[in-house]
Amino acid sequence: MQRREFVKTCAYGCLAAIGFSLALESCTPATYLQLTPENNELKIAFADFTVIKDGKTINRNHVFVKAKGVDFPIVVYKLKDGGHRAILMRCTHQGLELNLNGDLFTCPAHGSEFNTKGEVLTGPADQPLKLYPTKADATHVYVTLS
Repeated sequence: MQRREFVKTCAYGCLAAIGFSLALESCTPATYLQLTPENNELKIAFADFTVIKDGKTINRNHVFVKAKGVDFPIVVYKLKDGGHRAILMRCTHQGLELNLNGDLFTCPAHGSEFNTKGEVLTGPADQPLKLYPTKADATHVYVTLS
């Protein structure tokens, strides 16, 4: 390989690596809200469902919450009818933390799958996920931890 070809190949390789690292930057993991319950309730601002990225406003249909005193994350969904649903991300089979993949909760241990209503789609789990009662006012969603 000639020196000129070598330098050109290295330059293209470096550019490809930089481009790949920039692409990975946009695939950041989900952000968890860290909340402390007040009177056994979590208070989530509607603004927490909105993210500004690269100057664009993105409205998300769910947020993740890590609540003090609760061992597993809770995902809170905005429903099409204007309501909300809060689901504990704990598998009902052996109690492991679930992964959210699109609209499917999956258990990393034995493959149980649940929908966004908390219903079992695939076992070995045979019980639905825990749902928390929710209510909302003009600016916040409230999740009652019970």
